[in-house]
Amino acid sequence: MVRVGGQSFDSPRITPEAITARKQDLALCMVMVAEVLRPGIDYGRIPGVPGQMLFESGASQIISAFNCFPGERRVLQFKNEDGQIAFCLEVPLINRATGRPAASGVGAASTLETKNKYRWVDNPQDWGFDDEATKTLKTKKQDGVTLFRIANPEPGELLNTLLKMASKRAEVDAAEALPGVSSALKQLLHPTSAGAGVQREDPWRPFWGEATRLGLTEQQVHERLGDALGRPIESVYEWLAEKHTIPEAIEVLRGRAKPASAIETEQEPETERDRLWSAIRSLIGKLKPTTASIVAWWKEKAGVIVEPSNFVESKAPQKMSDKDLQSFHDTLVDFDAKRSEQAPKKKR
Repeated sequence: MVRVGGQSFDSPRITPEAITARKQDLALCMVMVAEVLRPGIDYGRIPGVPGQMLFESGASQIISAFNCFPGERRVLQFKNEDGQIAFCLEVPLINRATGRPAASGVGAASTLETKNKYRWVDNPQDWGFDDEATKTLKTKKQDGVTLFRIANPEPGELLNTLLKMASKRAEVDAAEALPGVSSALKQLLHPTSAGAGVQREDPWRPFWGEATRLGLTEQQVHERLGDALGRPIESVYEWLAEKHTIPEAIEVLRGRAKPASAIETEQEPETERDRLWSAIRSLIGKLKPTTASIVAWWKEKAGVIVEPSNFVESKAPQKMSDKDLQSFHDTLVDFDAKRSEQAPKKKR
């Protein structure tokens, strides 16, 4: 028995049953998060920001999956002086079944952030900059027009935007605070290298850093890579799926690479493991199994937690052994054969 503030509580006990139940809850949470979140929509990379992040839509999916809803927001801090505006909000998540808070998160936004602190204009003279002052401004090209970065002359217009931004960030933080979600998101967004226990360095960091330096939007990045591949793309992962490299992608952004199929890469000879991996990806594209079924198979059969993004990579992750890959391939083949047998035959 423990006494806190004059009240008595039962002492928490750690039992083998409690540990087993907790492990099962975490495993189910990982499957749930992997199933409800869609790459590129609910989570992904933001240009110039290392690693993957949970987006607002992803947080809403998680909150709904946990049968919760955002409660009344509380302003922890508000500042509006000397042309600087800042909000800090707290958002609780309320369980629909019990009506009690399940988690809470905090979020902040201010005019000191680069995207709010500055504005890109094509006519700095209209904002009081003479020719000499204009020469000192940072510039970028957009749709063939030279834009100049100036300090935001109208920060007051961002008041509502900052309030909503802080609120959305607080909701994302609250979603990550739900039981088991943080661990599941770490597996999904920041997978560790096999056996090392250390987070892998984000290979896209120099790529998005270069995109930011060139002043390219995410859409423009997709357009340039799509032109180089000779077809439209919706994700930078499609570039890797075509067995091209990140350094090549950077050269495309800089305009130094040849367009379409003219890009030549020096590839290693294809191995049996490569051919097996290619066959698996083809079967997944044909059968379209659910994310949950794939995650469950690898967890049960191989004891490995896989991420949906694994199957758009050109190489099988090292944590997947050749034996397990062959077994997974055979499972897909068997499923395909059974589905074909059960399909109704067309009348001649």
